[in-house]
Amino acid sequence: MTESADGGLGIIEADGEQYAIRLERIYPASAQALWLSLTNPGELRSWLGELSGSVGPDATFELMLTDDSADIVRCRVRVFEPPHVLEVDWEPADEACSSLRFELTPQSGGTRFNLTHRALTPVAATQYGAGWHTYLEQLAASLTTGSGRGPQWDTRYEELLQAYQTRRP
Repeated sequence: MTESADGGLGIIEADGEQYAIRLERIYPASAQALWLSLTNPGELRSWLGELSGSVGPDATFELMLTDDSADIVRCRVRVFEPPHVLEVDWEPADEACSSLRFELTPQSGGTRFNLTHRALTPVAATQYGAGWHTYLEQLAASLTTGSGRGPQWDTRYEELLQAYQTRRP
């Protein structure tokens, strides 16, 4: 995975009256392999969470991000263009609905992976920046070793949250 000199910190920017977080990575994997990481239950489990349902055109599914049943996110697929674009409504139980978009672009030596999470408050953009950054590191580990999730998630998230708070609008 390739990151920028600042550790690949995402960009928090105004998005109308709300905010968005954007992260970009280059993974040494095909767009198809990354697509499976976004849509296949076993692949999702290795870096993000447990999938209930299936990811497909106009599908509705849930993701359990931790062992805590309060960390369930309901998703509705808005755009499904394999293996290049996946966009979903993202609705955790205790938050307003937001929009999450993944764009995969093949390039020499791998795939450019763009994540954009929109319709967020400034605080949520900061928190999601640290969270997605941590998850994308887990995705990189999953692609190379087959196992990305680990007990270090909370520690890494807290480290990154401090860095993202300096970027808060």
